[in-house]
Amino acid sequence: MIVETLSKRDMFSEDMRQQLSMLILDGFERKFTVKLFNVNVAKDIAKFLARYVSENNNQLIIAHQNTNIYGCLFYSSKEAGSSLYDAIKKFYSGTTRLKVILFKPLSNETYIEFLVVSNKCRRQGVGTQLIKYCQRQLLTKKLTLYVAAENTRAIKLYQKNNFVVRKVQHSMLSRICVNHEKWCFMVWKKSNEDCYDRNV
Repeated sequence: MIVETLSKRDMFSEDMRQQLSMLILDGFERKFTVKLFNVNVAKDIAKFLARYVSENNNQLIIAHQNTNIYGCLFYSSKEAGSSLYDAIKKFYSGTTRLKVILFKPLSNETYIEFLVVSNKCRRQGVGTQLIKYCQRQLLTKKLTLYVAAENTRAIKLYQKNNFVVRKVQHSMLSRICVNHEKWCFMVWKKSNEDCYDRNV
């Protein structure tokens, strides 16, 4: 399995974009279709996200074999310019915007927008490879994310990779929109050793 960030000159084929769309839909289908959205709207949003992340592929880490994509991690930071939050805000309004995204990156942090691994490759270390790659190339001091408190499998994955839960946030709006009221804010901080270990 190859894990890498594609350079700006690398072009996503239509097939790769379709694979990304299906991967995102598969990873977030339950969130997208809990309330408010039907399956067709969920597919449209997955296509939008796939198009956006493939156009900003310097912030996209993919796990692939040949031309088959088995996992992806997309991150953003204020330093890198516009974030996924900004794009959603621009193209969607009202409850659709709330349903798709609830959090945005702060200054001096890199924020993991989402991490998705194909069902075919779960429990095979792909998620860890994506996280470690992101940690090695980090330009800010912190790597952060929000994860639903009931998603214990994801929390354990991040804890295994040295993230710590800094706070638990309650949101009634989030419960109404995506059926998750409690969110864990998790942080990984770069140590001095990590600064010398970037190219490992």
